[in-house]
Amino acid sequence: VEADEIIEEVYNLAKKEILKRYNDLNEEEIEKRSRIIGQAALRFYILKYDPKKDFTYYPDKSISFEGDTGPYIQYVYARIQSIINKTEVEIDPDIDFSLLKHKTEKELIFNLYQFPEILKEAAESYKPHLMCQYLLNLSQKFNAFYDNCPVISSDEKF
Repeated sequence: VEADEIIEEVYNLAKKEILKRYNDLNEEEIEKRSRIIGQAALRFYILKYDPKKDFTYYPDKSISFEGDTGPYIQYVYARIQSIINKTEVEIDPDIDFSLLKHKTEKELIFNLYQFPEILKEAAESYKPHLMCQYLLNLSQKFNAFYDNCPVISSDEKF
């Protein structure tokens, strides 16, 4: 199978998924999102495996917005950006960690704290799949946090 054929197939699958989810987008936006999501799906699917191990590529699984996929991480990122845009709050660098009460808040912060260490290990060992695993775990931690904790509040301390 030619690489161009795989890329085109993933692009078409992404477009199909976008059309299912969003009926208010114009053709230009559909094309743009299809390319971005399709490329992320393919790249992430390849990079999430240990480079020393074989794997089988499943285009339909790679494009899913759920599970261990690039589109899932993109979806979580879009959710985070939406929250940031809605809050219009300046981030205070002097964080009061005593305000963190829920288990999922603490798990998310701990996971974020691990970023430099995991990035360094992935780079030094030439194992990009470690970053993929980290990003999947971080996305899951964020979703658990989002499901269990009020994210946007009128409370100034939030």
